[in-house]
Amino acid sequence: MRQLYFILGLLLLCGQYLVQSINADRARSSCRLVRGRAYCPDPNNPDKHDGSVVIVQLKSKDGYVNRIDETFVSKNGYFSVSGCQRDLYKSWEPELHIYHTCKQNQRRMLKLPINSDDAEYKIPQAINLRSYFTTEEQKQFDNRPALLVWIFVFISLANADDAECLTVSGKVECDGEAPLEPVLLRLKDEDIGYDEIMDEGIASGAGEFYLGGCASDLITSIDPYVSIYHRCKGTSKRIVIPIDQQYIGRNYSFPDVINLKSTEYEEEDHVFHIPKCDQIESPGQ
Repeated sequence: MRQLYFILGLLLLCGQYLVQSINADRARSSCRLVRGRAYCPDPNNPDKHDGSVVIVQLKSKDGYVNRIDETFVSKNGYFSVSGCQRDLYKSWEPELHIYHTCKQNQRRMLKLPINSDDAEYKIPQAINLRSYFTTEEQKQFDNRPALLVWIFVFISLANADDAECLTVSGKVECDGEAPLEPVLLRLKDEDIGYDEIMDEGIASGAGEFYLGGCASDLITSIDPYVSIYHRCKGTSKRIVIPIDQQYIGRNYSFPDVINLKSTEYEEEDHVFHIPKCDQIESPGQ
């Protein structure tokens, strides 16, 4: 009998180790990052976003977690969201919920499943929210999510015939933690006098960002850089990170997470303002 108890105990112990090992493997493979572009076409230029507020949420299809990450699209419609989930029996199935008012000013939600097991997935085509044909619900929502609101100033892009374009993606943090206050990012072209803003947006709740835009210079190629405005150190700061010209016409993805508390980057005191909104429920809560 003692031998039987010993064998049962050994099997139980092995089972616990096996479950822990399986869960650890799943935990390592349960993080997803999704980038893309979702926009409401401007009547005067169908390739441009018309300035409507569009909110993108990353959710789990099983519905256990209401919102894993969320963000506004940038002024040109770009977004990036990421997050991790632990499911005991199978990998979680991510889906995007995109809230917009593109159709006759009606508040709608587009559900978009992500049918890919890749840890990083870029939606191959821009999502035209006025003509996208899929399951879409008309749903009442407040167009101010739990993130603090930034009222974007929409600046016209340069003429596409003469412009040089690029996209930039990455992630910001404050010493390993997601920033507690909104982080504003601008993709700019360095010019004599006024530097042109090609795109701007707020990092998602997890710190992800994805910007894209175009600009033109009269003589030489554009000189792109990213300005990052943050309060990780308690006061308003700005850091500037240049983007090599070899990435013009391509996507540049920062190879490492940008630690805004690091001394690696030159920074300056720079006051910036993101208007606050009342504490309200975001879409889907």
